[in-house]
Amino acid sequence: MPDTGPLLRTLALFCPFQQSIERRAQGLPPIGEAIFHLWRDLVVHNAPHNSIRLHLTQLLDQHLLSARGDMRGIKMIKELPLPIQAYVSALNQHDIDAMLLPFSKKATVLDEGQTYDGHVDIRRWMEETTRKYGVTAEVSGVAGAAAPPRVSMLIAGNFPSSPITLTYSFALEGGLISRLEITV
Repeated sequence: MPDTGPLLRTLALFCPFQQSIERRAQGLPPIGEAIFHLWRDLVVHNAPHNSIRLHLTQLLDQHLLSARGDMRGIKMIKELPLPIQAYVSALNQHDIDAMLLPFSKKATVLDEGQTYDGHVDIRRWMEETTRKYGVTAEVSGVAGAAAPPRVSMLIAGNFPSSPITLTYSFALEGGLISRLEITV
């Protein structure tokens, strides 16, 4: 099995998410060739960092699921706009920085009767819910993928009714999530 460590470290020099890459890459099957192509796109073609980050996140998560033999939800996830794909992927990795990345600076989140406005409030909500519940999400349905997407997810974690299906209703603006409402 080839060592992808040096390639990941080289890629990380060009991207501000080295820990996220290394954490996702641990225990994966060889993915050096795919990562190389993304790295080449970044270096040779000067692709935007966020674009590369979203694509790399998707690729690594697909390999992680494949390595576990668990492909549920992949087809439905691919139907979603990239910012939502990135959010779901980061949610499952408990990566707060990556979870916040696809949200606009003035985004609003409504969850459990509370409203969170802007990056500071949303980050605080993400940190608190991740610490408190440690959730994982499996996409179980998609409605309105064109606009505004409503995603049904089976949420499992450290809470009494786990697992539970919740609906995540997204609004997108300028290629970013501008609103997220989570309901039962």
